Amino acid sequence: MGNGAFDPEARYAQLDERVANQGARIGQLEQSMNLGFRQL
Repeated sequence: MGNGAFDPEARYAQLDERVANQGARIGQLEQSMNLGFRQL
């Protein structure tokens, strides 16, 4: 694991973080869309 070429745990941690961030961004997008529709 010392060479850093492929560390499965690190890769999964990165992926998990990206998925979590994406979920939060989708939630924000949903909120702003709902707000925009209410203003119409």
